[in-house]
Amino acid sequence: MSNNREDEGRPEIRINKKMRTWNKYRNYCFIATGVIVVILAVFIVVNMVTKDKGNSDVANQTDNHNNTISQTKEDSSNTQTTAQTEPTQDQTTQQPTTKAQQTGGTLKVSGSVEKQDFVGADKFKDCVFLGDSIISGISFYEFLPESQVVSDDNITSDKLQKHIDSVLSSNPSKVFIMAGLNDANYGTRDGETIADFIGETVKEIKSKSASTSVYILSVLPVTSAFENRSNVSIKQSLLDEINESLSKNAAKYGATFIDLADAYKDGSGYLKTECTGNGSNIYGEYYPFMLNSISKLING
Repeated sequence: MSNNREDEGRPEIRINKKMRTWNKYRNYCFIATGVIVVILAVFIVVNMVTKDKGNSDVANQTDNHNNTISQTKEDSSNTQTTAQTEPTQDQTTQQPTTKAQQTGGTLKVSGSVEKQDFVGADKFKDCVFLGDSIISGISFYEFLPESQVVSDDNITSDKLQKHIDSVLSSNPSKVFIMAGLNDANYGTRDGETIADFIGETVKEIKSKSASTSVYILSVLPVTSAFENRSNVSIKQSLLDEINESLSKNAAKYGATFIDLADAYKDGSGYLKTECTGNGSNIYGEYYPFMLNSISKLING
């Protein structure tokens, strides 16, 4: 019996120990639980605030990025518009020359003839000059080799076409033509007729070599004394008429007219006497001005 009572009491004793233990430590458990709850609450709040701030920063960065892109596009658009509508000073300066080269027209040498050094030989390396005694002086005075000059001292505008094959044999990119002085000495042709003969030569050159640019050089003036010679029929007024017709019709021919004449004239409209010995041909020292001026007009 005693053994049974002891056995019955043991579970009760164990229960009492547990209760005592719980009663002893329950306050600590409550405190620990409260601390944990507070820590979790603080963590959750901090995390939410941080997340909201992060989202706000991202939104601000996105807005700033979009604004930057928008501003960049606007600036780019404004730059492109300005570039399209406001050409640079160099473009504005060069445009008339380019247009004349492409569509025909007139290029005029500015200033007055003067002695100077020839500085543009390399710019004529793929060019050929065709014409009369004025043109022959280019090779005679050794500014360019004979291979680049096709000339005849007695050539007239209607005989230019006989030399076209020689002119094109080197596949030149540019051809320069000067003729009309000998025609004027005949005294039977008007300026338009002479100009049209030159124009026919231009057309044939273009038909055989479409990529070749053709430039018609104005007939140079003569002196007043030369015009008054008894054995000369050339009149300065006819030379001016030839040049006027060439200038007017150059585009129709498919060429560009280069006005050299005025730069060689004196105040009365005749060739400056210091430039010539016989009244019509020019001294070698005045060729550099001609060639340099042509080079500036066509090459910029």
